[in-house]
Amino acid sequence: MSATLIARRLVRLTIPDWIQVAVLATLLMLTLAGWNDVAAAPRGALVYVALIATVVTTRKAAARYARMQVVADFLPIVVVTLSYLNLNPAIDATTPVLYDAQLANVDTAIFGATPALVLQHLAHPWVVEVLSVSYLTYYFWPIVLAVWIYQRQRALFESYVTAVLLCMLLNQVAYVLVPAVGPRFYLAEAFAAPLEGVLLGPLILEQLRHAPILRDCFPSGHTATTLLVLLYAWRYARAVAWVMTPVALLLFAATILCRFHYGVDLVGSVALVALSFALAPLLPYFALLVKAPAVAPAR
Repeated sequence: MSATLIARRLVRLTIPDWIQVAVLATLLMLTLAGWNDVAAAPRGALVYVALIATVVTTRKAAARYARMQVVADFLPIVVVTLSYLNLNPAIDATTPVLYDAQLANVDTAIFGATPALVLQHLAHPWVVEVLSVSYLTYYFWPIVLAVWIYQRQRALFESYVTAVLLCMLLNQVAYVLVPAVGPRFYLAEAFAAPLEGVLLGPLILEQLRHAPILRDCFPSGHTATTLLVLLYAWRYARAVAWVMTPVALLLFAATILCRFHYGVDLVGSVALVALSFALAPLLPYFALLVKAPAVAPAR
């Protein structure tokens, strides 16, 4: 296949497609760094190659078959999920140490102590119950608003997906570069007592203790993605925003009171949201430059 043909196929990609390809390629390179030292690196690298190929071929199919358009538009949900579940080899290859001590020290410098320790007296079993359930809605809101916008404001959909992809995939790169397990593990002995729920809380907390990815602390992806979706909801989908806001506030509280995150993780999340908002409007200009027809040389 000629370089020209490859280029023509690539310029058909949408901005969300470009983001996925660029970040997945970055994670691929980070994973390849551990090819000889990390047993799971070859498998991890293969997953990233497969995801990149899937993004490109699905968009190509959407250009030929109208029914594939919806599949291509919502494919990022699958790509982001599989990319996240594939982070361990990249972390092992790039940063095989934990940064919990440094994050805890930053907490002390900013807040005087890690907020989860200071506020542990608020973690009543019923509070933990409500917060742990709210914490799981992180997986729900981005999809809800995506469907809402897709059905009602199709022209906004690409911008929304662009911002969310920037937020979530850059968040994954941060997990690779600054891995940490959070206060629930690193500061476990500093808490007066373990968390206790009532009904679903204990089950949720136990399942999260055995999640496939545990070094995903800085910045807080739950906070960043939920805050970003909430901002879009208040601007473009007020009906969703009114329902989402109280649950989102509980989710933010859960990141601290359920001991998942340091205070600085939430600060980093706000910065990540700001960065995503700043970059998302600029990317269409990049796309115009890429898709601009080449000017023939003068004869």
